[in-house]
Amino acid sequence: MAADGRNPTVLGTGLDDFNAFKYPSLSFDGTEVMFSRNNEIDARNISAGTQRYVVQNWTTTEEMPALSGDGSLVAYAVGCGVEVIALTPFAGYASDPCATQRVTPVSTGAARKPSWAANDAIAFERSATSDARLATAVISVIEMTGGTPRDIVTPPGDHRNPNWAPVGFAPK
Repeated sequence: MAADGRNPTVLGTGLDDFNAFKYPSLSFDGTEVMFSRNNEIDARNISAGTQRYVVQNWTTTEEMPALSGDGSLVAYAVGCGVEVIALTPFAGYASDPCATQRVTPVSTGAARKPSWAANDAIAFERSATSDARLATAVISVIEMTGGTPRDIVTPPGDHRNPNWAPVGFAPK
């Protein structure tokens, strides 16, 4: 739809609840919308109506894609034994979601919902118990230049859905 809310258009619908299109986000040039379908990550060209895999359909959960600040990489959650954050090129094609670059180590516990910062850090929610369950979550951040994830919001409480404020944001 237009920025003012006019002319909404349906780009696609899933076959059922499992194949529903989830977590949509636009490419920076506005020509594609990226989304997950539980076990694949796709990008659809808005004007042409064509669709392509970013990460191929697989027998594991692939979800919550997030585009990097320069639009070149996609961070996503993938279940490879335990759910981790992985990376793949946005313009490319990953045939095996568990063979792409892992951002979070398995020792961190289940990790999901990546959110990029302008400095190529990724915030994500992870299991507070360092296991495969996300019963209680904390917010962690990892620098893409290397390093160990560090918790930035911890218990008590269940903390989810991290997001970064835009550069220059100042609360009023």
